[in-house]
Amino acid sequence: MAQSQNYEHTMALYRTVSDIGFIVGPILLGWLKDTRGLDFPFFLGAGLLLGAIILFAALAKETTDHDKNQEML
Repeated sequence: MAQSQNYEHTMALYRTVSDIGFIVGPILLGWLKDTRGLDFPFFLGAGLLLGAIILFAALAKETTDHDKNQEML
């Protein structure tokens, strides 16, 4: 999560990467479809999504304090 003093820079970086992906993604996937076949871009996307899920699950930091939440119950 972005710290409050870096929020603007974090949001700008997020939007820049998102916009680049919006432009480059269809071109790249169209080229992959033409060179590798129709199924390849979908399998590539599924593999990248699975990799992102695994990385997130392994590296994401917990943002809540479970001990504090248990005291509230």
